[in-house]
Amino acid sequence: MSCGIVSNALHKSRITILPHGSLRILNASKSDEGRYLCQGVNVFGSAEIIASVSVKEPTRIELTPKKIELTVGESIVLSCKALHDSTLDVTFYWTLNGQPIDFEKEGGHFESIKAQASSADLMIRNILLMHAGRYGCRVQTAADTVSDETELLVRGPPGPPGVVIVEEITDTTATLSWSPGADNHSPISLYNLQARSPFSLGWQTVKTVPDVISGDMESAMAVELNPWVEYEFRVVATNKIGTGDPSAPSRVIRTNEAAFTKQRLYFLKHIPTTLVKVFFMHIHFSIPLDNHCNFTSIKMN
Repeated sequence: MSCGIVSNALHKSRITILPHGSLRILNASKSDEGRYLCQGVNVFGSAEIIASVSVKEPTRIELTPKKIELTVGESIVLSCKALHDSTLDVTFYWTLNGQPIDFEKEGGHFESIKAQASSADLMIRNILLMHAGRYGCRVQTAADTVSDETELLVRGPPGPPGVVIVEEITDTTATLSWSPGADNHSPISLYNLQARSPFSLGWQTVKTVPDVISGDMESAMAVELNPWVEYEFRVVATNKIGTGDPSAPSRVIRTNEAAFTKQRLYFLKHIPTTLVKVFFMHIHFSIPLDNHCNFTSIKMN
């Protein structure tokens, strides 16, 4: 049994009959529309079947804008327009990084708007960092499927810095180092050091050397700490968008005991009823005391 073509189309190099009898048409155009007859013949007789071929215009789409840079909290509308055969219906699908957008589970950030029969819009409200990525519009008809993509970049406050390491401890200082976190497309401008102790009301910003820790630094010294007190530290980064989340706390450390050169001097004052009032003050010696005197105790008369 064999098939033949009732047409002079077979003379076109892009139309061929395959070994199993199927007909292949490459780069179909409107001129290929019509009725195609396949006839089978053997010693017992013949049979035939007719297939009608309709060629549709290919669907084309355009997704705009092509590349977007936004800041956290802003909103945007993506527009997808389709040019398609007027005899075909179109369906629009939206994706983020290749995955379908679930409009019911996105907390109201996404809304699909069918503007016209041949276009659709995607509204993204109150944009978050997690909304950055490749947005795709896919248009499907009964004849073909086409897609286009655009890139959304979201700027925001910095991410948390990396692990905070306490490198050196004295009685009133601690030297810290850290690794920078994500700048989220806006350079880090400065860092702040925060400390917490059993005597503080939560996390408190501490004085540092240098006073201003620029965004390209990865270490600094916390100063004016109290001797023999347990501390933990964390680092917070800031850029022109805002201040980000803090790093994880460092390990708990204890500052050293007060050095001898900073021992308190006691002034004693006798008062009635046999009570003694004691006043404390810090003093700083310009030369080591143990080189010039034998200061071993305080005597109270």
